[in-house]
Amino acid sequence: DPKNTPIIVSWMIAQVVTTG
Repeated sequence: DPKNTPIIVSWMIAQVVTTG
């Protein structure tokens, strides 16, 4: 689902920022 992809990407980015 195209609507699901941005959510996953946003989550992955959040993980990187948290690890940052």
